[in-house]
Amino acid sequence: MDQTRLGWALVVIGVVLALVSALLEPLGLGEDNGFGMKQAAGVVIGVVVALVGAAIAWRRRRSDATTVHHA
Repeated sequence: MDQTRLGWALVVIGVVLALVSALLEPLGLGEDNGFGMKQAAGVVIGVVVALVGAAIAWRRRRSDATTVHHA
């Protein structure tokens, strides 16, 4: 898997993790005492993973654009 695909895969995984963590209560899977620490941690970790993935994909795309290909 190249760097760009890895980056986008991490973005998708992070967004899904953050959304599932945030929506545990409405889905009936969370604790009854509201938005808890585990949910908050899941959202934060998901966002961090998504941002790292975006940085990897963006950096790879940027380095590909600045590379001069000689024929």
